[in-house]
Amino acid sequence: MVYIDLNMVRAGVVGHPSEWGPFSGYNEIQKPRKRYSLIDHAQLVALLGKKGIEDLVDSHAALVDEALKQDSKARDIKWTENIAVGSKEFVEGIKEKLGALFLSRKVEGEEDRYELHDPQRPYGITENSFQWRNL
Repeated sequence: MVYIDLNMVRAGVVGHPSEWGPFSGYNEIQKPRKRYSLIDHAQLVALLGKKGIEDLVDSHAALVDEALKQDSKARDIKWTENIAVGSKEFVEGIKEKLGALFLSRKVEGEEDRYELHDPQRPYGITENSFQWRNL
């Protein structure tokens, strides 16, 4: 979540995720709306093992602030060059849902972190083309 919250910071659009409009993920967590919320806060609290919404808000803000202090604004290819990241079951499920176009894509990983890769290369160049990586 923090990585996504820092997208506009990495892009140089804002200095802090809170500055990126009322409907940003950061602001949706930090200032939960009573109506028309984009996030199921109760489910997020449960998934993250938090004690309640206040615990979620506090820990989320602390993680973002720590990432900003550490200047953790570098692009992480795990999130930007993969189709899905998560448990093996989750990633394989995403691959299956994507259908025939993704049958050749690889699910790789270990323990509880797997990735569904989508090799990026110039149009018209295949993995079997000579030295496509050196273009």
